[in-house]
Amino acid sequence: MTVDIERYLACEPALLPEVSAARLFQDVRELSTHVRHAGTPEEARAFDYLQAQLEGLGLCVQRYHCDTLISLPVKASLQVVMPLAFEIPCITHSFAVSTPPEGIEAEAVYIGSGNDEEFRSIALAGKVAIVDGLAEPSKVERSERFGNFSQIFVNDDYRHELIVSQVFGSPVPGTVDNLPHSACVSINEFDGKHLKEFLSGFFDAVAVLDVMGHLPDLSRALSELKRVLKPGGLLIGSFFSLQDSTRGIHMREAGAQHIYL
Repeated sequence: MTVDIERYLACEPALLPEVSAARLFQDVRELSTHVRHAGTPEEARAFDYLQAQLEGLGLCVQRYHCDTLISLPVKASLQVVMPLAFEIPCITHSFAVSTPPEGIEAEAVYIGSGNDEEFRSIALAGKVAIVDGLAEPSKVERSERFGNFSQIFVNDDYRHELIVSQVFGSPVPGTVDNLPHSACVSINEFDGKHLKEFLSGFFDAVAVLDVMGHLPDLSRALSELKRVLKPGGLLIGSFFSLQDSTRGIHMREAGAQHIYL
């Protein structure tokens, strides 16, 4: 299809005054009342509305039907099981694969934005990759190329519904193997920051101020602090009594670089 740009630009000044913002908003408001998943009755009702509007303008509308492969996500859950157990709200995506009934349990690893260099720098086989950004088909394909088949995508303030398949339309014998093989979910940015706090080797520095004297199991606490620090990371502790200062010896053994007594 070709477009005569000069003719379009010449017509634009005459067309713009005829555009009704109120009418556009009316159409958007009506269409937004329908959850327009492919092949559903609500999608058909949205089409009925558009057809009526266009035919009211004197246009002829023809509806076509075809058989096609679609994927409608149902539900997803994401649970952190250690060091603390809690659940993070999430959604899954069209053409992401289903997990077994018991789910998938594996170590989570943060890999940044998910470019080739980041995927190549970390052994991801058998792990869950935490990736910044949207669940784009190219990122899912790249993850699988590096042996990873479970991803958590950290979106912005909202969890965005997306299709993670690179196959456009229904697959044919030559493209069916290109359908995704990954189970993946998306979470919002706030929950993503919280999740990253529990990853091994994530923090450059950790400060524990006037807390150690209240912990019943100091060894366990120090082990967890050491786990979340990057190699060579900084562990800073302070104590509010001389009794607690003896615990600084244990903190030194755990890798603390600065201890204030």
